[in-house]
Amino acid sequence: MPNVNDITNLPAARVPLVEPGDSRVMSREWYRWFQNQFGLTGSGTTGTSLVDLQLQPSGVGISQGVVDSAIQALKLEPAPQPQTTPNFAVFRNTTDLVASAINTAQAVTFNTADAGADGVYLGTPTSRVYVNVAGTYAFHFSVQADKNAGGDSLIWLWARLNGADVANTASRWKVQGSDAEIAPSGCYTIRMGAGEYFQLMWAVDSVDVILDAFAASAFAPAGPSAILTVTQVNV
Repeated sequence: MPNVNDITNLPAARVPLVEPGDSRVMSREWYRWFQNQFGLTGSGTTGTSLVDLQLQPSGVGISQGVVDSAIQALKLEPAPQPQTTPNFAVFRNTTDLVASAINTAQAVTFNTADAGADGVYLGTPTSRVYVNVAGTYAFHFSVQADKNAGGDSLIWLWARLNGADVANTASRWKVQGSDAEIAPSGCYTIRMGAGEYFQLMWAVDSVDVILDAFAASAFAPAGPSAILTVTQVNV
């Protein structure tokens, strides 16, 4: 190692690299600076070569093989595909639904699901309609209200999310006279999280109003008491 007292700073810009008049001889100041740098870096005794310095510092970084494997994996792995098919389901109740009491909220239940439902399913009780994927869903409903006694009566329908009424979703219809029938329908568009559930609620001011299912005739299919179509709308 060089004597620390002999180590000099980088020669001043005014010092020529070679001795004046002889281009074959390095000037004394520059010779001493290069010699000191050589000594400080080990005088040629370290295990680091110029090739090593060109690739990476000794003992640092990852091997080229690891880099190549990672690049190859990226080429083989398919890119994530966005959801292209909306979650969808249709539920029906093929039986009559009767109110247990007047002016009392109760949930419409369903007993069948059309084939092809995807990402939307009935829970327990069967009034609960769950979604697997967070998103905005449209709930299209239709019910068959039938009154089997005289006078006018009212029926209300509205939406619930996770057991809580959804504000400003109620609608009200009047069923007029004995054996009168109406088919209230509508649609709610609701933002839902994965695992949350929807319910279609109803109430009447007379237990004479029922949700009526009727049998098939010679010229028409059977009619359910309630139909609910669920479609994810923000795919």
